[in-house]
Amino acid sequence: MKDLSILILAVLLSTICIPTKAENNQQLSLMQNPIDTSVIAILHFDSNSLFMPSISKNAIPTTLTEKDILGIENLLTGCINKYNTEQYFVIDLKLYKRQYIAVINKYGEKEVWINCFCRHLTYNWKKDIVSVVDGGICYFNLKINLTKNKYYDFKVNGGE
Repeated sequence: MKDLSILILAVLLSTICIPTKAENNQQLSLMQNPIDTSVIAILHFDSNSLFMPSISKNAIPTTLTEKDILGIENLLTGCINKYNTEQYFVIDLKLYKRQYIAVINKYGEKEVWINCFCRHLTYNWKKDIVSVVDGGICYFNLKINLTKNKYYDFKVNGGE
């Protein structure tokens, strides 16, 4: 009977969700680096809006978790680091505000359009998409596929 009790206890303990070291590190990272809403605005996808970027055909709006935002920031930083090593002009992300629009594409993957700018001409950048003609390196955008953990369609206004 005692052996059976020990076996049952061992099975129960093995099914308890114990965070992995990576999950603990991610939670610690979130506590140390909370989402800075003075820099990041999450806008809602509206396929009927005239100013809505073309993210993905037949996309539906979705939300972003803190884990998603950490993934976005990591991919965005990697993209900018690559750009900075290949170009004459250097982008310093600390100088930019960001707008995120998240969708689920027709394949069920989470995609995010990221709009970055160092100057904004709209009254409320936390609600309205910042859009300019040219503007140079002060304005750039890209898309991120969080499901595939990759970025694409990186464009600097007035640039490549």
